[in-house]
Amino acid sequence: MRIFDSAGGVRSIGLRMRSWWLGLTFLMVAFFSTHVGAQTYVEMHYTAVGSKTDTAVGMLKTSPNMISAVVGFNFFAALAVEGEVGRGVDAADITLNGVTQRNPVSAKIDQYYGIYLKPRFTLTERFELFARIGYTDVKSTASVLTFSRSSNSSDWGYGLGADYSMTRNYYLTAAYMNLYKKNNISADSFSLGLGYRF
Repeated sequence: MRIFDSAGGVRSIGLRMRSWWLGLTFLMVAFFSTHVGAQTYVEMHYTAVGSKTDTAVGMLKTSPNMISAVVGFNFFAALAVEGEVGRGVDAADITLNGVTQRNPVSAKIDQYYGIYLKPRFTLTERFELFARIGYTDVKSTASVLTFSRSSNSSDWGYGLGADYSMTRNYYLTAAYMNLYKKNNISADSFSLGLGYRF
C-alpha cells in the first residue's frame, strides 16, 4: 500500500481500478460458490498494515489497522479463490524518522477490497499452509489538523499463511502479505482471523 510519494506527499497505492469491478467479482464468487458445489468458507480478520517511504528528508512510516471479511470457495482440494472487503478501525500517526510531528499527520484505511487465488498445502489433518496472490483496491484518508485528503489506489499483492482447524468447521488463520514495494515505498500486512467452513 503506497501512502506517500518520494517527496513525502500523501498518496495511495499504484494503478487505478474501479471499485465496481471488485464488487462484481464478489458477486461472481458468491454465485459460483452456490452453483459449483465447492466448499464455501468465510473468515473475519484483524489486520495490521505497515507502510514506509524513504524520502529525501528521512523515513516516513505509518501503521493503520483494519478489520475485514473474506468469502471464499475451493475450486479443487489445493486451490481456492477469495474475495475480501475491509475497513479501517483507527487512524495511525505518520512519523518522520521515528518522531511524531508537532501537528501530527494521521492515515486511515477507509475501504479495502481484494480478490485472491489461494493455493493450499495440507500438512496434517489440522494444519495447512497457503499462498495468496491477487489484486487490491484501497481508499485511504490522510489528515492534519482540519485538512484531509482521500485517494483511491490499486496494486498486486502476494503472501503466505497458515490455517489451524479447531473443529470440523471452525479454524484459526494467519497471513503475511506484501502489498507494495516500488519507488522507495513498501507496505506489508499481518492478519489474524477466525474462519468457518460450510
